[in-house]
Amino acid sequence: MRSPHNGQRIALNDLLLLMEQANQRCQAATEDNRHGEQHPTTRKTPAGLTRNLRPTFLYLTRIDSWLSPSRFDVYATACDGNLEDALALYEWNITLGQILLRDLSHFEIGMRNAYDAAITNHWNGSSHWLFDESSPVRRPIMRKSRGGQLLDSNHINRKQIDQAKNTLGSKAAADQVLSSMTLGFWTHMTDRTHERDLWIPCIHHVWPKGTNRVELHRKIQTINTLRNRVAHHEHLFNPGDTSLLPTKVDEIILHLFRQLCPEAAEWLYPVNRPTPLALFFKESAFSAQVHI
Repeated sequence: MRSPHNGQRIALNDLLLLMEQANQRCQAATEDNRHGEQHPTTRKTPAGLTRNLRPTFLYLTRIDSWLSPSRFDVYATACDGNLEDALALYEWNITLGQILLRDLSHFEIGMRNAYDAAITNHWNGSSHWLFDESSPVRRPIMRKSRGGQLLDSNHINRKQIDQAKNTLGSKAAADQVLSSMTLGFWTHMTDRTHERDLWIPCIHHVWPKGTNRVELHRKIQTINTLRNRVAHHEHLFNPGDTSLLPTKVDEIILHLFRQLCPEAAEWLYPVNRPTPLALFFKESAFSAQVHI
């Protein structure tokens, strides 16, 4: 298998041709099987590419009606044009995302509850800090952008909270709204604009003494970026940005989770055992052939 960053990408026209040929070959093989005839398993494209086009159940489903050529191109290129391998790699990538999502879920919920507890302990407003207009996540915090424009750092936070309330109904409890907040919402709490209003008075207590806010924020941003890639079904191998390699990000996720919830982390990820991601990579043939 050849990685995209080492080889050339397959031209879109070539990929479309390969997909169409796979479907045609499958139809021809199905017809020949009715007459007891054998069909060759490979053919050459006009571009001079020889591909394995064995008719399989997956080809019967028509790849192009399921996966767009632009999406499938990443997998076909990584597999040097072998469509069966590309489909296997696609499934492998989905499984990889499911494993990462498990770790992301544990971390996100742990951080959400820790932040809520820290802010609640500090907050003395008349209503829950999510709903009170004077809370540090709702009141306008004006900052100048690099271009000199005056922006409200809490505009997105208020919008997300209000959208959740509208969806859940006016009588929605704070816990219901909390569980509707995205990881991006919690990520904002360690950015520069919330240092004075959230980090210094309460959020820093969640993390070990001496934690650098800037470094922590960068790590959580990376986690959030990977989370969004998983949620949008992007390919997770061979990322253009090496900071998004699944092995690196999962290591950050588990490290921060151990800081937030050490007992839960030890129960879920005993230090004397391989992590679920490590076991997955160990048992997978693709792990040695793509950049992870």
